[in-house]
Amino acid sequence: MLQIKRQFLSLLLVAAAYKQACLPDAVTPDAWKNIEVAGRSRPIGIWQYSWPSSQLLSSLYHTLVSEVLGFNVSYSGLGTSSATGLYALAGCADPANYHTDAKCNERTNGEHDLAFEIWKVSIADRLKELQSFVGDDSMPVMLGDCGYTGVETIFVLKHAFSQAYQQQGLSLDFYRSYDPAWKDTSPYFGSWTEIDISELRPCSETLLFNHDDIANYLKFTSDYEGIQDEPGGMHARCWNQAWWLSPACR
Repeated sequence: MLQIKRQFLSLLLVAAAYKQACLPDAVTPDAWKNIEVAGRSRPIGIWQYSWPSSQLLSSLYHTLVSEVLGFNVSYSGLGTSSATGLYALAGCADPANYHTDAKCNERTNGEHDLAFEIWKVSIADRLKELQSFVGDDSMPVMLGDCGYTGVETIFVLKHAFSQAYQQQGLSLDFYRSYDPAWKDTSPYFGSWTEIDISELRPCSETLLFNHDDIANYLKFTSDYEGIQDEPGGMHARCWNQAWWLSPACR
């Protein structure tokens, strides 16, 4: 099923890239129309996400709206988290930098109209903040679900799972097995020090530098060693500028 989905997605993306028709009796590209927004003619803009299911849904919309309804559609931006689309649709100038400053006071003329597959759990704490920046009139509207549910979880490789159970009776699918006061699970995993730092995003470009999030973390954990309080606000204390270590790992 996954292989079929990837092949179908590839066909859609290739067709969109070269403006080749996907559907029979499609409206030809020379007949596609722009929309008019605030007196300006432009394509319908899709803020796309980096994960395959979002790209598939975006490609389906692109194909149907252009080839059936006859409108120009463009991929107006790309984000790696749901919140980027939220800030992009609200007209913020730098949506990718939403965790520090999305520049919502430097509003754009609006290139982005739709974003498919926004995960609600990822934006719940952002809605009130964004509303205070842009007001009710510019807030994106949630039009409903995509017709399917998504699950986010952590996976353990099968060989590590089997080895831990056979050697120590450890179930790596149970969170209490990771309590270092009782068991050492490190032999079944690589060390964080083995990962090339250049392949990681710096902490300063992540939610670890979101002052409100870190303030909430400190409120509930009192983990003063895990944060730094500076004139610009609190942020996580990172090791090698790329890793935040939990108290048990320090």
